[in-house]
Amino acid sequence: MPKSSVNITYSHIFIVLLLISFQEINQQK
Repeated sequence: MPKSSVNITYSHIFIVLLLISFQEINQQK
């Protein structure tokens, strides 16, 4: 598995985590 694809996978995971945390913050309002 090339390093570039690993970086892309981690980037996707990071983005998903950001979206989840953002939604949780919005629900607390």
